[in-house]
Amino acid sequence: MGAFHVKLNSALLAKVAGVESIDHHVGERLRAFADLLAVANQKINLVSRAQDGSAEIERQIFISIAASPLIVRAGVIQTCLDVGSGGGFPAIPLAILHNEIRFCLIEATAKKAYFLERTAQQLGLTNVMVLNDRFESASTQASDLFTLKAVTDVATALSWADKALNSNGHFLTFRPHPVDPTWEQSSRAYLFEQVGTLHLKTLLDIDNLEIVMFRRRAD
Repeated sequence: MGAFHVKLNSALLAKVAGVESIDHHVGERLRAFADLLAVANQKINLVSRAQDGSAEIERQIFISIAASPLIVRAGVIQTCLDVGSGGGFPAIPLAILHNEIRFCLIEATAKKAYFLERTAQQLGLTNVMVLNDRFESASTQASDLFTLKAVTDVATALSWADKALNSNGHFLTFRPHPVDPTWEQSSRAYLFEQVGTLHLKTLLDIDNLEIVMFRRRAD
């Protein structure tokens, strides 16, 4: 895999993931993913280059892993559809942590989709498949979980979740804090109820971002 370029503190990983300790193999895979991403980011714009690339990769891995307790709390999740996967956040870190969930990553940019596919192969992630397509035209089955990381507006995000999920599905997203007031109105319109929120200030000292989980309402 090559030398690791990004340092990931195992104790902090465990704290963010809401577990006592991170399995050794999980930690190795996360570091290997960071390594592959750091190398590829020199050729493809997968992570912002406006600041230290290694620091940003580390930050994004921790943010992705922070979603894990909300997923665990949601109950039985067997399938996840992630749209606009880009450099693999949050799907790749979550797929490493949750090998019991089958992840389908949709990425419209061919170079990014190729990176994701090659990365999944190199990491041995048999629970990950990648589609080089747009969500609107992709052929996918209804999923238990839909994840989306800051790729579209509120109404579109919720409409995509509505189309992507099965009748008991959950929608997990990352949104700026303070929250856009249209979230509440739009979520009611699409029959979603908010069932979990994690403010990243507490865990990672990030003031302007929170992770939120919605569940489709029975009515």
